[in-house]
Amino acid sequence: MVRCNGADMLFNSFEFLFLFLPATLLVYYLLRHWVAHHAALIALTIASLVFYSWWDIRYLPLLLGSIIINHLLGLVIAKRGAQPWLAIGIIANLASIGLFKYADFFIGNIIKPISKISNFCISLLQNSACKVCPMSTDI
Repeated sequence: MVRCNGADMLFNSFEFLFLFLPATLLVYYLLRHWVAHHAALIALTIASLVFYSWWDIRYLPLLLGSIIINHLLGLVIAKRGAQPWLAIGIIANLASIGLFKYADFFIGNIIKPISKISNFCISLLQNSACKVCPMSTDI
């Protein structure tokens, strides 16, 4: 796992509560009051991306891709209506969650046992072939 500072930044961690959150709120309210609401929203978005990539920066492209796809689907829904674009967006998001959250579970609980069973069957076949033909050594 690639971490920015070697530690997790959770919502209840010291880094979040006393460093990240106050700095983010300060920047947000200063930009909102002195610059523009749009600039404050951009700063909040950047802070959110920093927070979520703090755990493992390799997931940042996945998060950005999801944001872009959802934004584009939102624009299409605003122009053409929800049918079928809303369903496409929901299916894409659930597929993304399923792939990245449950792929290890699927591999660990489905694929590995099947692999172990097939390896066991192969070893049984090799042992039985050796009993049938005791002279063969190339099996």
